[in-house]
Amino acid sequence: MALNLQDILPTVIGAAQREAGQTWPQIRTLAETSLRDLSQAIVEAGEGVISGEATADEARVIVEEALRAATGVLAAAVVGGQAAAQRIVNAAIAAVRQAVNAAIGIPLL
Repeated sequence: MALNLQDILPTVIGAAQREAGQTWPQIRTLAETSLRDLSQAIVEAGEGVISGEATADEARVIVEEALRAATGVLAAAVVGGQAAAQRIVNAAIAAVRQAVNAAIGIPLL
């Protein structure tokens, strides 16, 4: 099964929106852009593993860097800073963890 940005992005954004709650309208544009970048990194890393172009460790580094970037961007915008941003990103990842890991056959997320 291939990973597809259009398949995971709505789930990622929906989970982040639920976690952000009343803060969502203020951070929506920034969050959606940041989460799109994160989701794209997940797809590219996963596809790299599937195709053999990337090792599991290389894919994990790509995803970890994207996670840090998304959390950092959101931390600057979210009331509650780093902790709130981390909860939002964690919720987004948790929403797609099982599907992504199953699609690529390794525990990437």
